[in-house]
Amino acid sequence: MNRQQTAGGRQKLETVTDLSTIAPISDDIIVSCLRERFMTDNIYTNIGTSALVAVNPHKYVPTNSDSVLHKYAAEYRDTSETKEPLAPHIFQLANNAYYHMRRTTQDQSILLSGETGSGKSENRRLAIKAFLELSVSNPGKKGSKLSAQVPASEFVLESFGSARTLFNPNASRFGKYTELQFSDRGRLTGIKTLDYYLERNRVAGAPNGERNFHIFYYLVAGASPEERQHLHLLDKTTYRYLGSRGAVAARQNGVRDDDANRFDQLKVALKAIGLSKRHVAQTCQLIAAILHLGNLEFMIDRSKNEDAAIVRNTDILEIVAEFLGIQPHALESALSYKTKLVKKELCTVFLDPDGASDNRDDLAKTLYSLLFAWLNEHINQRLCRDDFATFIGLFDLPGPQNMTSRPNSLDHFCINFANERLQNWIQKRVFESQNDEYAAEGISRFVPIVSYFDNAECVRLLQNKPGGLVHIMDDQTRRAPKKTDQTMVEAFAKRWGNHSSFKVGSMDRSGFPTFTVNHFNGPVTYSSDGFLERNADALNPDFVSLLRGIGSNINDTAGVEGSGSINPFVKGLFSGKAIATQAHPRNEDTIVSAQQPVKPMRAPSTRRKGTIKRMGTISRQPPVIEENEDDDESPSTGGAPCVAGEFRSALDTLFDTLNETQAWFVFCINPNDSQMPNQLEGRSVKGQVRSAGLPEVAKRSVSVFEVGMSPEEFCERYRHPLNDLNITEGSYEEQVEQSKTALSLGDDDIVIGTHKIFLSQVAFHNLEDRIRANDVEEQKRNRMRDAEAAAGLDPRDLADPYAPYASPGGEQHENSPFGDGFGDLGQSSQALPLVANASPFQRADLYDEDYDDHKSFRSDDFDNRSRLTSQHDAESVSNFGTESYAPSRNMFQSSDKKGLLDKEALPGEIQEGETTEVVKETSNRRKWVALCWALTFYVPNVLLKHIGRMKRIDVQQAWREKLAINIII
Repeated sequence: MNRQQTAGGRQKLETVTDLSTIAPISDDIIVSCLRERFMTDNIYTNIGTSALVAVNPHKYVPTNSDSVLHKYAAEYRDTSETKEPLAPHIFQLANNAYYHMRRTTQDQSILLSGETGSGKSENRRLAIKAFLELSVSNPGKKGSKLSAQVPASEFVLESFGSARTLFNPNASRFGKYTELQFSDRGRLTGIKTLDYYLERNRVAGAPNGERNFHIFYYLVAGASPEERQHLHLLDKTTYRYLGSRGAVAARQNGVRDDDANRFDQLKVALKAIGLSKRHVAQTCQLIAAILHLGNLEFMIDRSKNEDAAIVRNTDILEIVAEFLGIQPHALESALSYKTKLVKKELCTVFLDPDGASDNRDDLAKTLYSLLFAWLNEHINQRLCRDDFATFIGLFDLPGPQNMTSRPNSLDHFCINFANERLQNWIQKRVFESQNDEYAAEGISRFVPIVSYFDNAECVRLLQNKPGGLVHIMDDQTRRAPKKTDQTMVEAFAKRWGNHSSFKVGSMDRSGFPTFTVNHFNGPVTYSSDGFLERNADALNPDFVSLLRGIGSNINDTAGVEGSGSINPFVKGLFSGKAIATQAHPRNEDTIVSAQQPVKPMRAPSTRRKGTIKRMGTISRQPPVIEENEDDDESPSTGGAPCVAGEFRSALDTLFDTLNETQAWFVFCINPNDSQMPNQLEGRSVKGQVRSAGLPEVAKRSVSVFEVGMSPEEFCERYRHPLNDLNITEGSYEEQVEQSKTALSLGDDDIVIGTHKIFLSQVAFHNLEDRIRANDVEEQKRNRMRDAEAAAGLDPRDLADPYAPYASPGGEQHENSPFGDGFGDLGQSSQALPLVANASPFQRADLYDEDYDDHKSFRSDDFDNRSRLTSQHDAESVSNFGTESYAPSRNMFQSSDKKGLLDKEALPGEIQEGETTEVVKETSNRRKWVALCWALTFYVPNVLLKHIGRMKRIDVQQAWREKLAINIII
C-alpha cells in the first residue's frame, strides 16, 4: 500500500480515506484527520479493510440517504475490473461483510464500540439497511415482507429499550446482539435478537435531567382522546415515573422529539411484526398501569391498619388493579406486606410507607422487564428461522458508564464489565488471533508486530474464577444477610488490594465503602451501596402468587382465591419459564423466592463441530431455580443465580459464537458531549482514539490477510480466471506466483506460506469478481437491479420511517412518516386504534373469549420452544389484513362472566365451592401459635377483622405474635 506522507508537501488530511496509510501514525495525526474529514461531512474513515471509524455528525447528512445506499449496492454488484471504489462508508463495510459471507459461506459479525452518544445504534440501523438492500426478495416472493418487518422490530425494541440521557437523545439501555439469517443463495430469511442487561431500574425513575424509556412518552403524547379516556391518562407532568417536563429540552439539535408521531409509527411497527390489535392494546394498557402504579402514595392510618402502610389515593389503586386484573385490596396487601422465608418458616413483614413505595417500584420494574422480554421473544418467534445457511451478527452495547452526578452502581459495573470484555475481544482478534498460524506458515515478516495496551489484567480482575470481582460478589450475595456490602469490599481488597487495576476508596456520602476499577477507558469509582441486594435481583414472590396464581388454582376461573390475574396477558407474563421460582421445601404450592433470569431467552447460533448443521436457537441452559412440574430434582447446590455471574456466563456464550465468525469493526466516535453538529472537541476525541487503541489498530492494519486456502484449492477455485490469464502450467505454487504477477498484485496482497496461500481483500475481490462475472444467474439479477435503480424504482420498499433525522428536503418517500402516510407498513396511523369505541371499562368482565380456551397465550404446553411464547401463538398471531388482526369485538367491552374483581370474594374467606390450602406446620410452630393464642385469647378474630380492619388471616396471626412478644418482653 502507498503511504500518504503527512510531512513536507503533505496531502490534505480530509482526502485521507484510510488511517493505515498515513505516516507517521499517531493520536494527534488521527484526530486531525478525523477533524478535517468531519468538518466536510466525511464522517467515515477506513482503518485497513475490515475496520471503520464513524464520527457521529449529530445531524442529517446526505451521505446516509437512500440514493447513496443504492450507489453502494451498485458498487457491490459491479464486477468490472475498472470500477472505482467509493468513499468509506458503513454501507460499504456491511456490503463487504455480506460479500465474504456469500463467497466463503462463513458466518460474519460486526462489532460496534464507542462511548454513549457516538452513534452505535444509528450505524447499526444503517448497516441493516445495507443488508436489506442486497438480500431481500422482490415483493410477492418469499421473505419480501422482511423489508418492513426487520426495521419495525428494531424500532419496537428501541422504543421500549432506549431513553434520552444527558449525553444521548436516543441512548440504548440494553446490549443488543442481532443475527440476520440468510439462505444458501444469500436471501434474508429471518432475524434473531438477544437482549443483554436491560436497565430496568430506570422504570422507577430516571436520573435527574434524563427521561424514562421512550414508550412512556410516546403513549402519553400519542394516545387519542378515546384511548386516553380508557387508559385514564392525564398530562405527562402528573406521573412520578416521567419526571418533570423540563428535565430535558424538548428538541435537541434537530432530533425529532415528536412523541405523538412516534407513537403512531410504533403502532404501525407493532402491526408489521405481527402483534394483534388485542396484544397492542394490552401492551399499551400495561404501560399505562405502570404509570399509574408509580403514582400510588402510602401512609400510616392507625384507624384502618395499625401496623402496615395503606394506599392514600385509592382511586389510582382501583385503576391499577383493574388494568392488572386483580382486586384492589389484594394489590394493596401485596404492596403493604412482604412474605419472607426465615429458617424454613414463612413470615409476614409489615411495611412502612417507604418500604411500600420500594415494593411498588419493584413491581413496576418487574412488569416492564417482563413485557420487554415478551416483546423480544414474540419478535423472535415471528421472524427467527432455524433452517438458514449463514448469518451476520451485529453486536453493540451501551457505552462505558462513569456517572459524576450520582454514584456508580451495579448496573454501571455490569455495562462496564461487558465493554471491557468487548474491548479485550477486539484486541485479541486484531493483534493476536492469527499470529501463531502466520508463524507456522513462515509469513510473520509480512505482518507488522504492534505493541498495544492490553487490558487482559483488568478482565482477569473482573471475571477470574475463582477470585474475580464477579465471583466474589456472587459468593457474598448467596451468603447474605451474613455478608454485606461492607464485607464484599473487604473481600475485594483482600484478594486484589495490590492489583494495578483496583483500589479501595473512602466512604461515599451515604457511608458505604467505595472501590475503583481502572477500565480501559479510565478509572471508575463504584459505591457498594445495594450491590448485593441488586445482584440477588430477587423478585417478590407475593407478586408471582398474586398475578400468576398459586398451586393447583393457577388454571381455575377468575374469582377463586389464588387463581391469579383475570387478565390473561398479565397472567401470561408471570407464567412459564419467564420467571424462575422456588417452592417451599414442605409445600410445593407456596412460592418462597422468584427471579427473572438475566440471560437472554435464546442462545446465539452455533454450528455443530464437523458439520454445517446448526445448534438450536432456544437457550439450552434453564434457570438453576425453577419450578418444574415434570421432575422432582432439587435445585443446584451452586445456589441461586446472581445477576453479575449470569451476565458473565451470557457474555461467554456470545463471545464463543463470535470466535467462529469473521469479524468487522466499527469504532464510533462522539465529537462533543453537547450533541452539537459541526463541532469537534479535540481533547475528547483524542481520549476516545487512545482508549480504543486506534493508532495501534491502524499500524496493524497496514497488512491484513482476510482469506487463506491451500495452493491446490486456490488453483481449483480460480481455474477459469487463471485460464483467462493464460496460466495453465507449473506447480500450484508457481501458478499462484504467475497470477500475482498477471494481476499486478504485491507481496502484501498474495503471500505463499508453507501450506497455505493468504489473500488480502484486494486480491480476494479481484479473483472472486472474475468468477462472479461469469455467473449467468448473478449477472442477470444484477442487471435487473441496476435497471430498477436507473428507473428510480425501489421494489423492495426500503424507505426507513424510523430514522432519527428528517431529510431536509429532498428525499421523501410515500411510506415515510415524514410524508403523508405509511405506505405498505400500514394505511395510516389510524389503521390500528387501541379501542373500537368509547364505551367505558366494565370491571370484572375483561378479556374473555378473545383468548383460546382460557389458556395463556404463552402456554407451558410449548415450553420446549420458548420461555415466553408458544408456537401456537406464533402461528396464530395476526398477519396483515386478517380477521384476527382487527377483531370486531371491543376487547374492553363487558361479557357475562364474573371475574376476580367480585367484591364478595375477599381474601381469607372461603367461598362456596372452594377449598382451603392446608399447610403442614412443624411442632415448634404449632407450640408457638398455641402460646400466642393463650396470651391473646381475649382479642377475638371478629374484632381484629372489623375494628382492626385486618381481613387477611395471616395478618391477624402476625398481629397476635407481635402482641405476644410484647407481653413476654
